[in-house]
Amino acid sequence: MHLLSGEATPSSESTAGREVPAPAEREKIDGFARLSAEVAELRSDVTELRQQFAAFRKQFE
Repeated sequence: MHLLSGEATPSSESTAGREVPAPAEREKIDGFARLSAEVAELRSDVTELRQQFAAFRKQFE
């Protein structure tokens, strides 16, 4: 399919070889993305708490 051909839908040759995930597979991917985001946020929180704790301990040195 040529981009300037005016063809509105992709031809079978442009989608050949690409698999479209099933709805259950998409849910797994979405769930994994949500978990990954949550893990990243929790890691950030832990880093911040470690820094706060280090500052707290310095008060007693």
